[in-house]
Amino acid sequence: MPSTLSEKDLELLGYSEITEVPLEDLPSEAWKFYEATTIAGVSKVTHKFAYLPSTATIQQARWLAKRVTADSDLYLVTPKSGIDSKTIHKVFGGDVNHSIFEDLIWERLDFLFSDYLAGLSDGISRERVYVQQRSETATNADDRLDRDVYNFLRGVSPGGKLHVISASAGVGKTTLARRVIKELAETYKRNKIIPTYVEASHWSKLQIDTIDDLWSVIQNSIGVFSRGLFIREDLFEHALRQGYIVFIFDGFDELCTQRHSRFVARDMLNQLLGLVEENNARIIITTRTLFWDSEIGETPLNTTIHLLRPFESTQAKDYFKKFFPNQQAEYSRAISIYRRLVQQSLRPREQGGGRAQFANLPICVGLIAQFVSDGGQLLDITEDGTLIEQFLLQILERECARQGLKTLAKIQLEALIDIAVYCAQEDRPDVESELLVASGFNETDILRLGSHPLINTKDGASFSFAYEFLQSYLLAIYLYRVLLSPYRENPTVSCLFAREANGKGFIIEHLVELLGDRDVPTIGTYFHELPRASALTKSFIFHILKALAETSTTTTSAKERTNYVFSALIADKIIEPRKISNLYITGTIDRFNLSGYNFIGCTFHDVNFLNCSANEETRFSACKFSGDLEFLDCRGSEWANIILDQDCILEPPTHLVWEGILGSSNGSKKDHVRDALLLALNKFWQHGRFKGSIRQEDWHKGTLGHSIYCEKLLREMLRQHLLSEVKIPGTAKGGYAFNRDALSDLQSFMDNRMVVGGIKRVFDALTE
Repeated sequence: MPSTLSEKDLELLGYSEITEVPLEDLPSEAWKFYEATTIAGVSKVTHKFAYLPSTATIQQARWLAKRVTADSDLYLVTPKSGIDSKTIHKVFGGDVNHSIFEDLIWERLDFLFSDYLAGLSDGISRERVYVQQRSETATNADDRLDRDVYNFLRGVSPGGKLHVISASAGVGKTTLARRVIKELAETYKRNKIIPTYVEASHWSKLQIDTIDDLWSVIQNSIGVFSRGLFIREDLFEHALRQGYIVFIFDGFDELCTQRHSRFVARDMLNQLLGLVEENNARIIITTRTLFWDSEIGETPLNTTIHLLRPFESTQAKDYFKKFFPNQQAEYSRAISIYRRLVQQSLRPREQGGGRAQFANLPICVGLIAQFVSDGGQLLDITEDGTLIEQFLLQILERECARQGLKTLAKIQLEALIDIAVYCAQEDRPDVESELLVASGFNETDILRLGSHPLINTKDGASFSFAYEFLQSYLLAIYLYRVLLSPYRENPTVSCLFAREANGKGFIIEHLVELLGDRDVPTIGTYFHELPRASALTKSFIFHILKALAETSTTTTSAKERTNYVFSALIADKIIEPRKISNLYITGTIDRFNLSGYNFIGCTFHDVNFLNCSANEETRFSACKFSGDLEFLDCRGSEWANIILDQDCILEPPTHLVWEGILGSSNGSKKDHVRDALLLALNKFWQHGRFKGSIRQEDWHKGTLGHSIYCEKLLREMLRQHLLSEVKIPGTAKGGYAFNRDALSDLQSFMDNRMVVGGIKRVFDALTE
């Protein structure tokens, strides 16, 4: 814990108008003296705070005692590691108001967050069965990732770190996060640490637009458990940096891929890393491995990655043992079913082996246990259909027998798939009984769905999927069938493809479990049958092939992965084996070797080339680049020699990025400077509203940060007094404030692109 009283700490204590008072003839490192005001009843009162750090000597305390008056308005504060209370009272007098710094701050935070912590503890339920989870680096069965995370957050290991829990969808990241946060909430008084928690379900319905809305996400999650808690953003960050508050962010990937979101993963990560830099902050985030590898790549400084393992046989056995503590026959039957499913996962049609497959996900192990508990016997898995479909069908067949349902298992499964598709634009949808009937359920079965294995209900009239990821799996089954069938125009299918066209969602990850190398030619055929206007579908298929290349045993290098993907997309592999035509891509292209490829008539919208190589034989002809364009971890010497034909369309601001890559401009310098100005001024004009200041690090984010005009603009705007350096609470580096006297110039530019006043002086200086 920290041991230095600051102005921010006094603000946390409820004080304002804080002034640091100098005391003559005392070494400044031996004391701090503040005066601050607070409201007592209806009156404003002033209190004085004298702080002696742990390095202060008794002699220095005596010097201070001669210069201050130990009255009722003086509070003497020392850290736990400082001069003891007995000595303090001896030096300053027995009536001195003496407080221990750490206890003072802790008691205030305990008061502020007491209702929140009670709501957090009560609002997160314990799992019926929990099996310890392990990381990929675990060396023995006793290693527990949840315990490691808990100990990190309560301060057993050093702070100033961001820990990332990474795993495939459905492996149990949220289960681990909920378990740790609940334990922290229940033990917070003992640990003297406030746990705060953001979960995808808390913010999934928010209309999130920009990176600056991260604090809105945190506030919204705090409000889930305590509507009455209010704490300013800078004070929250201060307590976080000091180690009094810890933070778990479950669903980093989901926030960055929301349909309404403009969050950029790297910008979000940099903001979180800024909170842990050179301080005692402790933050945990969870994310899907596929998303992290694609969007982030190399592990940043001050970041520790924990790869969460899917269940192994020992963990599955442990789960069944806890589920059936005194039922040996049921336990044995569950083990037998589990082994059968794992064996089927190892068939050639399943990618990645059993450990990476549905059979070893906690959702599957839990379904097996419930199936056996309901009287189910052995599952009859055949070679027909996907493993997931067969497993769900037999779960439903058992439910038909148990409840005497009139709706056949196959009809139930198709109805649930139809509902998943119908509600695809909703996160965790609730559906009315009428929709179940319209989708195929017999009306007489509705009242018997109270204990259905795949459906939850609270009142018998409104229903939801029993498992968080079940809707995504059902959508994956639906799209699996679509991709392996001849192309037919279908607006619903097009909307589903468009939803995850950037390759960052859950469905692609589930589809990879159903598809394999054998399906690549069929997917290629579907691609070539698409109409020219099916842009987002083409991007979805590109990302499907990219994900399959990641899991294929036939690809070990960037060149092999690239050829794996593009071989399915090239119309004439014999005559023009390296010509890619009419491809549309949005999202990340990572670890590709584009050397020798010729892209003709392709569109790249909001594309991030991450760790990609190219050479002088890489060519872009009649291609269009739009939106946000980034080249990250790409060797500039390779990309500087590629051929970018003059017939390419570079929509602003992509030409600024290409100018930095190629070293030459495509268009007039005045147009480039105007576009760079737009990027810069946008930072102070968001959603039609003036934003007075930004953090220094925010200036270098986004396309402007990769532009050759980034530093030039900053220097000139400071010189022309459009910007000034300012101190921003809670940030070590400070920020930049826009000159309010030039607000009319800013509005003229943002509304009508008129270059006037101070903005014109900057523009003229950069275009001379």
